[in-house]
Amino acid sequence: MKSAGFSVIEVLVALIVISIGLLGLANLQLAGLRQAHSAMLHTQATTLAHDVIDRMRGNYPGFSLGAYDTAFTAVPPDPAAVPVCNTVASDCTPAQIALADLVEWKCMLGAWESVALCAGTLGTVAQLPGGDAEILRTGDDTTVTVRWQDRSNTLPPVFTVTTSVKP
Repeated sequence: MKSAGFSVIEVLVALIVISIGLLGLANLQLAGLRQAHSAMLHTQATTLAHDVIDRMRGNYPGFSLGAYDTAFTAVPPDPAAVPVCNTVASDCTPAQIALADLVEWKCMLGAWESVALCAGTLGTVAQLPGGDAEILRTGDDTTVTVRWQDRSNTLPPVFTVTTSVKP
C-alpha cells in the first residue's frame, strides 16, 4: 500500500521547527530594537555634551571664571536665582549666563527632571533617562562626561569628550 501526503507527526515536527525559527527571529528583532535605542541615547549624550561646549565657547568670560564647572550630583538652584538671559533685553553677567546655561542643560540631560524648574519655568524635557553630567576644567581644556541609565546595560553608559575652549 502506498501512502500519499504527510503524516500528523511530520506536520507537528515541521510546526515545531518553524515555531523555533520564528521565536529566534523575534528575539533577533528585539535585540536590534534594544541596540537602536541604546545608540539613540548615545547620540543624545554626544549632542548634549557638544551643546554645552558650544555654550562655553559662546560665553568664554563665564567659562574662564569657572562658572560652568559642575559635578554629577549638583543640586538644582532655587528657581528664583536663575536669571533669564535668553532675550535681547536681558542684561546678564557672564556668570549669570553660565548659570542659566547650566540649569537648562542639566534639565535637558534629565538630571533634574523631577524639579519644577525644568518643566515649569524652563519648559525643557529630559532627553536622557537618569542623565547627569560633570564638567571639569583645567585652564582652557575641559572634560565633559555624560552618563545615563540604559536598560541593556548593568553599568550606566558614559560618554566623555575633552576639548580646548578658546575664544
